[in-house]
Amino acid sequence: EGNGLPSIVIHRLPGIATVQPLEYVRTIPWNDGGHISCRGPPGVCAVSTFPTGTDFDNEVYLQYVDGRVRRLVHHRSSSCGYWVQARASISRDGEFVIFASDWSEEAPGDSCSFVWTRRHPPVSSVATRATQDKSRSLILFRFRLQVRILEILPAGPPIQYGPKILDTTLDSSESILTWNGNFVLDSSDFVVARNGNGIMFSDGSSNQYVSFPTSGTMNLEAGQASFWYRPNYDAGADDETHALLVVGDVYNPPNLVLLESDTLRLSATTLDWQVHGTEGQWRSPYWKAGDWVKISIAWDNMSQTDSLRIDVNDVRVDLGGAPGGWDISGASQFFVGSSGATGGFGANGIVDEFKTFGTSRSQTPPPPPPPPSDGGDILLNTSLDGRGSIVGPTVGVGGTSNLQASDFAEGHQGGGAKFVGDGKYAEFPVGQNINLHRGEARFWYRPNYDAAADDITHYLFVAGDLYNPASLALIEADTLKLVVTTSDWTSRGAAASWRAPLWKEGEWVQIRAVWDNTSTSDSLRIYVNEQRVDSGGVPGGWEIEGDLVVESLFIGSGNKNGAFPSQGVVDEFTISSLS
Repeated sequence: EGNGLPSIVIHRLPGIATVQPLEYVRTIPWNDGGHISCRGPPGVCAVSTFPTGTDFDNEVYLQYVDGRVRRLVHHRSSSCGYWVQARASISRDGEFVIFASDWSEEAPGDSCSFVWTRRHPPVSSVATRATQDKSRSLILFRFRLQVRILEILPAGPPIQYGPKILDTTLDSSESILTWNGNFVLDSSDFVVARNGNGIMFSDGSSNQYVSFPTSGTMNLEAGQASFWYRPNYDAGADDETHALLVVGDVYNPPNLVLLESDTLRLSATTLDWQVHGTEGQWRSPYWKAGDWVKISIAWDNMSQTDSLRIDVNDVRVDLGGAPGGWDISGASQFFVGSSGATGGFGANGIVDEFKTFGTSRSQTPPPPPPPPSDGGDILLNTSLDGRGSIVGPTVGVGGTSNLQASDFAEGHQGGGAKFVGDGKYAEFPVGQNINLHRGEARFWYRPNYDAAADDITHYLFVAGDLYNPASLALIEADTLKLVVTTSDWTSRGAAASWRAPLWKEGEWVQIRAVWDNTSTSDSLRIYVNEQRVDSGGVPGGWEIEGDLVVESLFIGSGNKNGAFPSQGVVDEFTISSLS
Protein backbone atom coordinates (compact mmCIF):
# COMPACT_ATOMS: atom_id res chain seq x y z
CA GLU A 1 0.00 0.00 0.00
CA GLY A 2 3.01 2.22 -0.52
CA ASN A 3 4.39 1.79 3.01
CA GLY A 4 6.49 -1.28 2.37
CA LEU A 5 4.40 -3.51 4.63
CA PRO A 6 2.67 -6.74 3.65
CA SER A 7 -1.08 -6.51 3.20
CA ILE A 8 -4.20 -8.58 2.77
CA VAL A 9 -5.65 -7.56 -0.58
CA ILE A 10 -8.43 -8.65 -2.92
CA HIS A 11 -9.01 -8.50 -6.65
CA ARG A 12 -12.57 -7.98 -7.85
CA LEU A 13 -13.25 -9.66 -11.18
CA PRO A 14 -15.59 -7.59 -13.35
CA GLY A 15 -16.44 -10.55 -15.58
CA ILE A 16 -14.15 -9.59 -18.46
CA ALA A 17 -10.44 -9.94 -19.13
CA THR A 18 -9.50 -6.75 -17.31
CA VAL A 19 -8.80 -7.18 -13.61
CA GLN A 20 -9.77 -4.31 -11.34
CA PRO A 21 -7.16 -2.56 -9.16
CA LEU A 22 -6.07 -4.06 -5.87
CA GLU A 23 -8.23 -3.28 -2.85
CA TYR A 24 -6.30 -3.16 0.43
CA VAL A 25 -8.28 -4.84 3.21
CA ARG A 26 -5.69 -4.72 6.01
CA THR A 27 -2.02 -3.81 6.31
CA ILE A 28 -0.11 -6.11 8.65
CA PRO A 29 3.29 -5.65 10.34
CA TRP A 30 6.28 -7.67 9.27
CA ASN A 31 6.42 -11.11 10.92
CA ASP A 32 2.77 -10.80 11.99
CA GLY A 33 0.96 -12.51 9.14
CA GLY A 34 1.34 -16.11 10.22
CA HIS A 35 -1.33 -17.73 8.07
CA ILE A 36 -4.47 -16.91 6.13
CA SER A 37 -7.19 -19.35 5.07
CA CYS A 38 -9.90 -18.24 2.62
CA ARG A 39 -11.42 -21.59 1.64
CA GLY A 40 -14.60 -21.12 3.66
CA PRO A 41 -17.72 -19.12 2.76
CA PRO A 42 -17.19 -16.34 0.20
CA GLY A 43 -16.02 -13.04 1.64
CA VAL A 44 -14.37 -14.22 4.87
CA CYS A 45 -10.92 -15.58 5.77
CA ALA A 46 -9.43 -17.02 8.97
CA VAL A 47 -6.16 -15.34 9.97
CA SER A 48 -3.68 -16.38 12.66
CA THR A 49 -0.84 -14.13 13.83
CA PHE A 50 2.51 -14.44 15.59
CA PRO A 51 3.30 -13.05 19.07
CA THR A 52 4.74 -9.70 17.98
CA GLY A 53 3.15 -7.25 20.41
CA THR A 54 1.07 -5.57 17.68
CA ASP A 55 -2.69 -5.45 16.99
CA PHE A 56 -4.31 -8.90 17.07
CA ASP A 57 -1.16 -10.25 18.68
CA ASN A 58 -1.12 -14.07 18.98
CA GLU A 59 -4.75 -14.27 17.86
CA VAL A 60 -7.05 -16.11 15.51
CA TYR A 61 -9.56 -13.80 13.88
CA LEU A 62 -11.91 -13.61 10.92
CA GLN A 63 -11.16 -11.01 8.25
CA TYR A 64 -14.06 -10.03 5.98
CA VAL A 65 -13.31 -8.59 2.56
CA ASP A 66 -15.34 -5.47 3.41
CA GLY A 67 -12.87 -4.66 6.20
CA ARG A 68 -14.78 -6.07 9.17
CA VAL A 69 -12.89 -8.14 11.74
CA ARG A 70 -14.30 -10.71 14.18
CA ARG A 71 -11.81 -11.70 16.88
CA LEU A 72 -12.09 -15.34 17.93
CA VAL A 73 -9.36 -16.38 20.39
CA HIS A 74 -5.75 -16.02 21.54
CA HIS A 75 -4.06 -19.22 20.39
CA ARG A 76 -1.32 -18.93 23.09
CA SER A 77 1.23 -20.75 20.97
CA SER A 78 4.93 -20.00 21.30
CA SER A 79 5.22 -20.37 17.50
CA CYS A 80 8.70 -21.68 18.25
CA GLY A 81 8.66 -23.95 15.21
CA TYR A 82 6.62 -24.75 12.16
CA TRP A 83 4.61 -27.49 13.86
CA VAL A 84 3.42 -25.16 16.61
CA GLN A 85 2.54 -22.17 14.47
CA ALA A 86 -1.20 -21.67 14.74
CA ARG A 87 -1.89 -21.94 10.96
CA ALA A 88 -5.64 -21.45 11.42
CA SER A 89 -7.88 -22.92 8.74
CA ILE A 90 -11.59 -22.42 8.18
CA SER A 91 -13.91 -25.20 7.07
CA ARG A 92 -15.69 -25.02 3.74
CA ASP A 93 -19.07 -24.29 5.31
CA GLY A 94 -17.64 -21.85 7.86
CA GLU A 95 -18.73 -23.96 10.81
CA PHE A 96 -15.27 -24.68 12.26
CA VAL A 97 -11.92 -22.97 12.63
CA ILE A 98 -9.01 -25.23 13.55
CA PHE A 99 -5.56 -24.14 14.70
CA ALA A 100 -2.39 -25.46 16.34
CA SER A 101 -0.91 -24.47 19.69
CA ASP A 102 1.67 -25.69 22.21
CA TRP A 103 0.18 -23.33 24.85
CA SER A 104 3.67 -21.76 25.13
CA GLU A 105 5.12 -24.88 26.68
CA GLU A 106 8.03 -24.77 24.22
CA ALA A 107 7.74 -28.43 23.26
CA PRO A 108 9.24 -28.70 19.76
CA GLY A 109 7.65 -31.39 17.67
CA ASP A 110 4.26 -31.37 19.39
CA SER A 111 1.26 -29.62 17.95
CA CYS A 112 -2.18 -29.10 19.53
CA SER A 113 -5.21 -28.25 17.47
CA PHE A 114 -8.51 -26.86 18.68
CA VAL A 115 -11.89 -26.08 17.24
CA TRP A 116 -13.06 -22.93 19.00
CA THR A 117 -16.49 -21.52 19.74
CA ARG A 118 -17.33 -18.00 20.80
CA ARG A 119 -20.63 -19.16 22.24
CA HIS A 120 -19.70 -21.17 25.32
CA PRO A 121 -16.75 -22.94 26.94
CA PRO A 122 -15.67 -26.48 26.01
CA VAL A 123 -18.06 -29.23 27.02
CA SER A 124 -16.43 -32.33 25.56
CA SER A 125 -13.23 -33.36 23.85
CA VAL A 126 -11.68 -36.17 21.94
CA ALA A 127 -7.92 -36.68 22.21
CA THR A 128 -5.90 -38.79 19.82
CA ARG A 129 -2.14 -39.39 19.91
CA ALA A 130 -0.48 -40.40 16.68
CA THR A 131 3.23 -41.11 16.33
CA GLN A 132 4.80 -39.44 13.29
CA ASP A 133 8.21 -40.98 13.91
CA LYS A 134 10.14 -42.45 16.80
CA SER A 135 11.24 -39.05 18.16
CA ARG A 136 8.17 -36.91 17.76
CA SER A 137 4.43 -37.29 18.38
CA LEU A 138 1.47 -35.22 17.32
CA ILE A 139 -1.38 -34.49 19.73
CA LEU A 140 -4.67 -33.48 18.18
CA PHE A 141 -7.56 -32.15 20.27
CA ARG A 142 -10.96 -31.58 18.77
CA PHE A 143 -13.68 -29.88 20.81
CA ARG A 144 -17.01 -30.76 19.27
CA LEU A 145 -18.65 -27.38 19.60
CA GLN A 146 -20.75 -25.21 17.35
CA VAL A 147 -19.55 -22.03 15.71
CA ARG A 148 -21.25 -20.36 12.79
CA ILE A 149 -19.69 -17.65 10.66
CA LEU A 150 -22.39 -15.15 9.78
CA GLU A 151 -22.54 -12.27 7.39
CA ILE A 152 -23.99 -9.01 8.61
CA LEU A 153 -27.74 -9.25 8.30
CA PRO A 154 -29.51 -6.80 6.01
CA ALA A 155 -30.46 -3.70 7.97
CA GLY A 156 -34.15 -3.95 7.14
CA PRO A 157 -36.73 -1.80 8.89
CA PRO A 158 -36.23 -0.59 12.48
CA ILE A 159 -37.25 -2.83 15.38
CA GLN A 160 -41.02 -3.22 15.52
CA TYR A 161 -42.28 -2.72 19.06
CA GLY A 162 -45.01 -4.71 20.73
CA PRO A 163 -47.41 -3.37 23.36
CA LYS A 164 -45.72 -0.96 25.74
CA ILE A 165 -45.15 -2.34 29.26
CA LEU A 166 -42.90 0.13 31.10
CA ASP A 167 -42.40 3.79 30.27
CA THR A 168 -40.26 5.87 32.65
CA THR A 169 -38.82 9.30 31.96
CA LEU A 170 -36.02 8.83 34.52
CA ASP A 171 -36.32 12.54 35.29
CA SER A 172 -36.86 12.17 39.06
CA SER A 173 -37.07 9.66 41.88
CA GLU A 174 -40.84 9.53 41.39
CA SER A 175 -40.38 8.26 37.83
CA ILE A 176 -38.57 5.24 39.32
CA LEU A 177 -40.78 4.62 42.34
CA THR A 178 -43.92 4.71 40.18
CA TRP A 179 -42.77 1.42 38.66
CA ASN A 180 -41.79 -0.13 42.02
CA GLY A 181 -38.16 0.56 41.26
CA ASN A 182 -35.19 0.98 43.59
CA PHE A 183 -32.21 3.27 43.29
CA VAL A 184 -29.15 4.76 44.91
CA LEU A 185 -28.72 8.22 43.41
CA ASP A 186 -27.94 11.74 44.53
CA SER A 187 -30.18 14.61 43.52
CA SER A 188 -27.27 15.91 41.44
CA ASP A 189 -27.41 12.73 39.33
CA PHE A 190 -30.64 13.98 37.74
CA VAL A 191 -29.46 16.31 34.98
CA VAL A 192 -30.89 18.04 31.93
CA ALA A 193 -31.42 15.41 29.25
CA ARG A 194 -32.94 15.02 25.83
CA ASN A 195 -36.50 15.39 27.12
CA GLY A 196 -36.67 16.94 30.56
CA ASN A 197 -34.21 15.32 32.94
CA GLY A 198 -32.31 12.04 32.80
CA ILE A 199 -29.80 10.21 34.96
CA MET A 200 -26.07 10.77 34.71
CA PHE A 201 -24.30 7.48 35.45
CA SER A 202 -20.60 7.49 36.26
CA ASP A 203 -18.07 5.07 34.82
CA GLY A 204 -18.58 2.72 37.77
CA SER A 205 -16.54 4.57 40.38
CA SER A 206 -19.65 5.10 42.55
CA ASN A 207 -22.42 2.75 43.67
CA GLN A 208 -25.18 4.36 41.57
CA TYR A 209 -27.88 2.04 40.37
CA VAL A 210 -31.49 1.98 39.20
CA SER A 211 -33.42 -1.28 39.21
CA PHE A 212 -36.94 -2.48 38.44
CA PRO A 213 -38.65 -5.82 39.04
CA THR A 214 -39.11 -7.84 35.84
CA SER A 215 -42.58 -8.98 36.94
CA GLY A 216 -45.11 -6.76 35.22
CA THR A 217 -42.46 -4.66 33.44
CA MET A 218 -40.66 -7.02 31.07
CA ASN A 219 -41.43 -10.06 28.92
CA LEU A 220 -38.43 -12.34 29.41
CA GLU A 221 -39.23 -14.57 26.43
CA ALA A 222 -39.78 -12.02 23.70
CA GLY A 223 -39.74 -8.25 23.92
CA GLN A 224 -37.99 -5.01 23.20
CA ALA A 225 -36.43 -2.11 25.10
CA SER A 226 -35.42 1.37 24.01
CA PHE A 227 -33.80 4.40 25.62
CA TRP A 228 -31.87 7.55 24.80
CA TYR A 229 -28.21 7.75 25.72
CA ARG A 230 -25.64 10.54 25.70
CA PRO A 231 -22.24 8.96 26.43
CA ASN A 232 -19.20 10.78 27.73
CA TYR A 233 -16.91 8.82 25.40
CA ASP A 234 -16.56 7.79 21.77
CA ALA A 235 -17.95 4.34 20.99
CA GLY A 236 -15.30 1.65 20.61
CA ALA A 237 -12.53 3.99 21.72
CA ASP A 238 -11.19 1.53 24.29
CA ASP A 239 -11.91 -1.75 26.06
CA GLU A 240 -13.57 -0.24 29.15
CA THR A 241 -16.87 -1.95 29.86
CA HIS A 242 -20.07 0.07 30.20
CA ALA A 243 -23.22 -1.81 31.23
CA LEU A 244 -26.28 -0.20 29.66
CA LEU A 245 -28.86 -2.82 30.68
CA VAL A 246 -28.58 -5.96 32.82
CA VAL A 247 -31.59 -8.21 33.26
CA GLY A 248 -30.87 -10.52 36.19
CA ASP A 249 -27.50 -10.87 37.94
CA VAL A 250 -24.51 -10.18 35.72
CA TYR A 251 -22.36 -12.55 37.82
CA ASN A 252 -24.96 -15.26 38.40
CA PRO A 253 -27.13 -16.18 35.39
CA PRO A 254 -29.67 -16.41 33.93
CA ASN A 255 -29.34 -12.91 32.54
CA LEU A 256 -29.71 -10.68 29.50
CA VAL A 257 -26.93 -8.10 29.18
CA LEU A 258 -26.37 -5.11 26.89
CA LEU A 259 -22.91 -3.60 27.22
CA GLU A 260 -20.38 -1.53 25.30
CA SER A 261 -16.64 -2.02 25.44
CA ASP A 262 -14.74 -2.43 22.16
CA THR A 263 -18.16 -2.88 20.52
CA LEU A 264 -21.86 -3.18 21.39
CA ARG A 265 -22.88 -6.63 22.64
CA LEU A 266 -26.20 -8.20 23.62
CA SER A 267 -26.10 -11.64 25.22
CA ALA A 268 -28.50 -14.07 26.89
CA THR A 269 -26.85 -16.44 29.38
CA THR A 270 -28.75 -19.42 30.75
CA LEU A 271 -28.56 -20.97 34.19
CA ASP A 272 -25.91 -23.47 33.03
CA TRP A 273 -23.75 -20.66 31.57
CA GLN A 274 -24.67 -21.27 27.95
CA VAL A 275 -24.16 -17.90 26.22
CA HIS A 276 -26.09 -16.77 23.14
CA GLY A 277 -24.97 -13.41 21.84
CA THR A 278 -24.72 -10.91 19.04
CA GLU A 279 -22.46 -7.91 18.64
CA GLY A 280 -21.59 -5.04 16.35
CA GLN A 281 -18.44 -4.56 14.37
CA TRP A 282 -15.28 -4.18 16.43
CA ARG A 283 -14.38 -0.55 17.22
CA SER A 284 -17.35 0.77 15.22
CA PRO A 285 -17.94 4.53 15.80
CA TYR A 286 -21.62 4.24 16.66
CA TRP A 287 -21.49 7.55 18.53
CA LYS A 288 -19.30 10.43 19.59
CA ALA A 289 -18.93 11.78 23.11
CA GLY A 290 -21.80 14.15 23.85
CA ASP A 291 -24.09 12.93 21.05
CA TRP A 292 -27.61 11.72 21.80
CA VAL A 293 -28.32 8.28 20.33
CA LYS A 294 -31.39 6.08 20.52
CA ILE A 295 -30.55 2.49 21.45
CA SER A 296 -33.08 -0.29 20.92
CA ILE A 297 -32.79 -4.02 21.50
CA ALA A 298 -35.06 -6.95 20.76
CA TRP A 299 -35.04 -10.54 21.99
CA ASP A 300 -37.11 -13.61 21.12
CA ASN A 301 -36.10 -17.04 22.43
CA MET A 302 -38.36 -18.75 19.88
CA SER A 303 -36.35 -17.46 16.92
CA GLN A 304 -34.09 -20.23 15.67
CA THR A 305 -31.51 -18.08 13.92
CA ASP A 306 -31.88 -14.44 14.98
CA SER A 307 -33.00 -14.22 18.60
CA LEU A 308 -31.14 -11.03 19.57
CA ARG A 309 -30.86 -7.67 17.84
CA ILE A 310 -29.34 -4.20 18.45
CA ASP A 311 -30.37 -0.95 16.72
CA VAL A 312 -28.71 2.46 17.04
CA ASN A 313 -30.83 5.36 15.81
CA ASP A 314 -33.25 2.82 14.30
CA VAL A 315 -30.53 1.18 12.17
CA ARG A 316 -29.47 -2.39 12.87
CA VAL A 317 -25.80 -2.56 13.88
CA ASP A 318 -25.21 -6.12 15.10
CA LEU A 319 -23.99 -9.08 13.05
CA GLY A 320 -27.05 -11.17 13.92
CA GLY A 321 -27.41 -14.92 13.90
CA ALA A 322 -27.83 -15.59 17.64
CA PRO A 323 -29.77 -18.87 18.02
CA GLY A 324 -32.82 -19.03 20.27
CA GLY A 325 -33.89 -21.72 22.69
CA TRP A 326 -32.43 -19.91 25.72
CA ASP A 327 -34.33 -19.41 28.98
CA ILE A 328 -33.78 -16.47 31.35
CA SER A 329 -37.07 -16.83 33.23
CA GLY A 330 -35.27 -16.81 36.60
CA ALA A 331 -34.21 -13.15 36.26
CA SER A 332 -36.22 -11.22 38.85
CA GLN A 333 -35.00 -7.64 38.30
CA PHE A 334 -33.17 -5.48 35.79
CA PHE A 335 -30.65 -2.65 36.12
CA VAL A 336 -30.40 0.42 33.91
CA GLY A 337 -27.11 2.30 33.55
CA SER A 338 -24.92 -0.08 35.57
CA SER A 339 -24.34 -3.78 36.11
CA GLY A 340 -26.02 -4.13 39.50
CA ALA A 341 -26.62 -2.79 43.00
CA THR A 342 -22.92 -2.04 43.48
CA GLY A 343 -22.94 0.34 40.52
CA GLY A 344 -20.19 -1.48 38.66
CA PHE A 345 -19.41 -0.91 34.98
CA GLY A 346 -21.41 2.32 34.88
CA ALA A 347 -22.79 3.63 31.60
CA ASN A 348 -20.58 6.76 31.81
CA GLY A 349 -23.28 8.96 30.34
CA ILE A 350 -26.87 10.15 30.59
CA VAL A 351 -29.75 7.67 30.17
CA ASP A 352 -33.22 9.04 29.41
CA GLU A 353 -36.72 7.84 28.43
CA PHE A 354 -36.44 4.13 29.15
CA LYS A 355 -39.21 1.88 27.74
CA THR A 356 -39.93 -1.85 27.51
CA PHE A 357 -42.34 -3.63 25.22
CA GLY A 358 -43.81 -7.10 25.04
CA THR A 359 -44.56 -9.47 22.20
CA SER A 360 -47.71 -11.58 22.03
CA ARG A 361 -47.09 -14.72 19.98
CA SER A 362 -50.78 -15.61 20.10
CA GLN A 363 -51.52 -12.78 17.69
CA THR A 364 -50.07 -12.26 14.24
CA PRO A 365 -48.05 -9.05 14.42
CA PRO A 366 -49.02 -6.39 11.93
CA PRO A 367 -46.67 -6.05 8.96
CA PRO A 368 -44.03 -3.39 9.48
CA PRO A 369 -44.82 -0.10 7.78
CA PRO A 370 -42.85 0.42 4.57
CA PRO A 371 -40.01 2.91 4.77
CA PRO A 372 -40.94 6.23 3.20
CA SER A 373 -39.87 6.65 -0.37
CA ASP A 374 -36.73 8.70 -0.84
CA GLY A 375 -38.10 9.93 -4.13
CA GLY A 376 -38.60 13.57 -5.06
CA ASP A 377 -39.58 14.65 -8.57
CA ILE A 378 -40.39 11.84 -11.02
CA LEU A 379 -37.98 11.98 -13.96
CA LEU A 380 -39.07 8.86 -15.88
CA ASN A 381 -42.25 6.81 -15.65
CA THR A 382 -43.09 4.09 -18.11
CA SER A 383 -45.78 1.45 -17.73
CA LEU A 384 -43.90 -0.91 -20.11
CA ASP A 385 -47.22 -2.29 -21.32
CA GLY A 386 -46.36 -1.80 -24.99
CA ARG A 387 -43.81 -0.23 -27.33
CA GLY A 388 -45.78 3.00 -27.15
CA SER A 389 -45.01 3.29 -23.44
CA ILE A 390 -41.29 3.20 -24.28
CA VAL A 391 -41.40 5.65 -27.20
CA GLY A 392 -43.75 7.94 -25.28
CA PRO A 393 -43.47 7.34 -21.50
CA THR A 394 -45.93 8.98 -19.10
CA VAL A 395 -43.08 11.11 -17.73
CA GLY A 396 -39.65 11.63 -19.27
CA VAL A 397 -37.92 11.46 -22.63
CA GLY A 398 -38.88 8.54 -24.85
CA GLY A 399 -36.58 5.71 -25.86
CA THR A 400 -36.25 2.84 -28.31
CA SER A 401 -36.71 -0.92 -28.11
CA ASN A 402 -36.71 -4.05 -30.25
CA LEU A 403 -39.44 -5.70 -28.18
CA GLN A 404 -42.22 -7.19 -30.28
CA ALA A 405 -45.90 -7.56 -29.41
CA SER A 406 -45.24 -11.10 -28.17
CA ASP A 407 -42.70 -9.72 -25.71
CA PHE A 408 -45.38 -7.92 -23.69
CA ALA A 409 -47.20 -10.06 -21.14
CA GLU A 410 -49.58 -9.62 -18.25
CA GLY A 411 -47.99 -7.23 -15.79
CA HIS A 412 -48.55 -6.30 -12.21
CA GLN A 413 -50.75 -3.48 -13.48
CA GLY A 414 -51.89 -3.86 -17.08
CA GLY A 415 -49.09 -5.18 -19.28
CA GLY A 416 -45.37 -5.56 -18.70
CA ALA A 417 -42.21 -6.07 -20.77
CA LYS A 418 -40.85 -9.61 -20.92
CA PHE A 419 -37.06 -9.92 -21.14
CA VAL A 420 -36.45 -13.63 -21.67
CA GLY A 421 -33.51 -14.83 -23.75
CA ASP A 422 -30.76 -12.72 -25.27
CA GLY A 423 -31.30 -9.90 -27.71
CA LYS A 424 -34.13 -7.91 -26.10
CA TYR A 425 -33.63 -4.36 -24.86
CA ALA A 426 -35.43 -1.17 -23.85
CA GLU A 427 -33.17 1.90 -24.06
CA PHE A 428 -33.76 5.44 -22.80
CA PRO A 429 -31.44 8.44 -22.99
CA VAL A 430 -29.85 9.35 -19.67
CA GLY A 431 -30.23 13.12 -19.97
CA GLN A 432 -33.37 14.24 -18.15
CA ASN A 433 -34.45 10.70 -17.28
CA ILE A 434 -32.08 10.03 -14.37
CA ASN A 435 -30.07 11.95 -11.78
CA LEU A 436 -26.84 9.99 -11.49
CA HIS A 437 -25.80 11.73 -8.28
CA ARG A 438 -28.91 11.24 -6.18
CA GLY A 439 -31.91 9.21 -7.26
CA GLU A 440 -34.01 6.09 -6.98
CA ALA A 441 -35.51 3.53 -9.33
CA ARG A 442 -38.66 1.61 -8.47
CA PHE A 443 -40.34 -1.16 -10.48
CA TRP A 444 -42.27 -4.43 -10.32
CA TYR A 445 -40.58 -7.66 -11.35
CA ARG A 446 -41.85 -11.19 -11.94
CA PRO A 447 -38.80 -13.45 -12.41
CA ASN A 448 -38.78 -16.83 -14.13
CA TYR A 449 -36.36 -18.21 -11.54
CA ASP A 450 -35.77 -18.37 -7.79
CA ALA A 451 -33.49 -15.61 -6.49
CA ALA A 452 -29.83 -16.62 -6.15
CA ALA A 453 -30.55 -20.15 -7.34
CA ASP A 454 -27.40 -20.04 -9.46
CA ASP A 455 -24.62 -17.71 -10.58
CA ILE A 456 -26.27 -16.63 -13.86
CA THR A 457 -26.15 -12.82 -14.16
CA HIS A 458 -29.35 -10.84 -14.74
CA TYR A 459 -29.23 -7.09 -15.31
CA LEU A 460 -32.40 -5.39 -14.07
CA PHE A 461 -31.23 -1.97 -15.20
CA VAL A 462 -27.95 -0.24 -16.02
CA ALA A 463 -27.09 3.39 -16.74
CA GLY A 464 -23.96 3.52 -18.89
CA ASP A 465 -21.91 0.84 -20.62
CA LEU A 466 -21.38 -2.30 -18.55
CA TYR A 467 -18.21 -3.08 -20.54
CA ASN A 468 -16.79 0.44 -20.50
CA PRO A 469 -17.61 2.31 -17.28
CA ALA A 470 -18.66 4.59 -15.69
CA SER A 471 -21.97 2.86 -14.90
CA LEU A 472 -24.70 2.37 -12.35
CA ALA A 473 -26.25 -1.09 -12.38
CA LEU A 474 -28.70 -3.26 -10.45
CA ILE A 475 -27.69 -6.89 -10.94
CA GLU A 476 -28.85 -10.28 -9.67
CA ALA A 477 -26.59 -13.34 -9.75
CA ASP A 478 -25.72 -15.21 -6.56
CA THR A 479 -27.04 -12.13 -4.76
CA LEU A 480 -28.86 -8.87 -5.53
CA LYS A 481 -26.46 -5.94 -5.75
CA LEU A 482 -26.42 -2.27 -6.70
CA VAL A 483 -23.02 -1.30 -8.11
CA VAL A 484 -21.43 2.01 -9.07
CA THR A 485 -18.32 1.67 -11.24
CA THR A 486 -16.28 4.75 -12.07
CA SER A 487 -14.26 5.24 -15.23
CA ASP A 488 -11.10 3.88 -13.57
CA TRP A 489 -12.90 0.59 -12.84
CA THR A 490 -13.24 1.35 -9.14
CA SER A 491 -16.46 -0.28 -7.93
CA ARG A 492 -18.60 0.33 -4.89
CA GLY A 493 -21.52 -1.95 -4.25
CA ALA A 494 -24.31 -2.73 -1.80
CA ALA A 495 -25.47 -6.34 -1.79
CA ALA A 496 -27.98 -8.61 -0.11
CA SER A 497 -26.75 -11.67 1.73
CA TRP A 498 -25.22 -14.35 -0.47
CA ARG A 499 -27.89 -16.73 -1.81
CA ALA A 500 -30.64 -14.78 -0.02
CA PRO A 501 -34.08 -16.14 -1.12
CA LEU A 502 -35.50 -12.73 -1.97
CA TRP A 503 -38.15 -14.09 -4.35
CA LYS A 504 -39.63 -17.22 -5.86
CA GLU A 505 -40.16 -18.00 -9.51
CA GLY A 506 -43.40 -16.47 -10.81
CA GLU A 507 -43.97 -14.16 -7.82
CA TRP A 508 -44.33 -10.40 -8.21
CA VAL A 509 -41.87 -8.35 -6.14
CA GLN A 510 -41.37 -4.61 -5.94
CA ILE A 511 -37.73 -3.54 -6.13
CA ARG A 512 -36.39 -0.14 -5.17
CA ALA A 513 -32.78 0.97 -5.62
CA VAL A 514 -31.47 4.22 -4.11
CA TRP A 515 -28.16 5.99 -4.79
CA ASP A 516 -26.76 9.16 -3.20
CA ASN A 517 -23.13 10.12 -3.72
CA THR A 518 -23.42 12.86 -1.05
CA SER A 519 -23.92 10.26 1.70
CA THR A 520 -20.66 9.61 3.51
CA SER A 521 -21.57 6.15 4.82
CA ASP A 522 -24.70 4.79 3.10
CA SER A 523 -24.71 5.83 -0.54
CA LEU A 524 -26.34 2.71 -2.03
CA ARG A 525 -29.47 0.93 -0.78
CA ILE A 526 -31.73 -1.87 -2.05
CA TYR A 527 -35.30 -2.69 -1.01
CA VAL A 528 -37.44 -5.69 -1.95
CA ASN A 529 -41.13 -5.32 -1.12
CA GLU A 530 -40.09 -2.26 0.92
CA GLN A 531 -37.79 -4.33 3.15
CA ARG A 532 -34.17 -3.24 3.02
CA VAL A 533 -32.08 -6.24 1.99
CA ASP A 534 -28.51 -4.94 1.67
CA SER A 535 -26.01 -4.60 4.51
CA GLY A 536 -25.32 -0.90 3.89
CA GLY A 537 -22.18 1.03 4.73
CA VAL A 538 -21.13 1.98 1.18
CA PRO A 539 -19.28 5.32 1.21
CA GLY A 540 -20.25 8.07 -1.21
CA GLY A 541 -18.01 10.53 -2.98
CA TRP A 542 -18.08 8.64 -6.27
CA GLU A 543 -18.63 10.47 -9.56
CA ILE A 544 -20.18 9.04 -12.71
CA GLU A 545 -22.24 11.95 -14.05
CA GLY A 546 -19.54 13.29 -16.36
CA ASP A 547 -17.87 9.97 -17.09
CA LEU A 548 -20.57 8.08 -18.99
CA VAL A 549 -19.23 6.66 -22.23
CA VAL A 550 -22.65 5.60 -23.53
CA GLU A 551 -25.35 7.93 -22.26
CA SER A 552 -28.07 5.30 -22.19
CA LEU A 553 -30.28 3.67 -19.60
CA PHE A 554 -31.16 0.03 -20.30
CA ILE A 555 -34.08 -1.68 -18.59
CA GLY A 556 -34.39 -5.47 -18.46
CA SER A 557 -30.97 -6.27 -19.93
CA GLY A 558 -27.39 -5.04 -19.92
CA ASN A 559 -27.04 -3.29 -23.28
CA LYS A 560 -28.40 -2.90 -26.80
CA ASN A 561 -27.38 -6.48 -27.58
CA GLY A 562 -29.76 -7.66 -24.88
CA ALA A 563 -26.92 -9.17 -22.85
CA PHE A 564 -27.65 -10.63 -19.42
CA PRO A 565 -31.46 -10.38 -19.67
CA SER A 566 -33.51 -10.13 -16.49
CA GLN A 567 -35.34 -13.38 -17.35
CA GLY A 568 -38.69 -12.09 -16.23
CA VAL A 569 -41.37 -9.44 -16.66
CA VAL A 570 -40.62 -5.82 -15.69
CA ASP A 571 -43.51 -3.42 -15.09
CA GLU A 572 -44.22 0.15 -13.94
CA PHE A 573 -40.65 1.44 -14.04
CA THR A 574 -40.12 4.82 -12.35
CA ILE A 575 -37.00 6.90 -11.72
CA SER A 576 -37.10 9.84 -9.31
CA SER A 577 -34.66 12.33 -7.93
CA LEU A 578 -34.09 12.31 -4.18
CA SER A 579 -36.08 14.79 -2.16
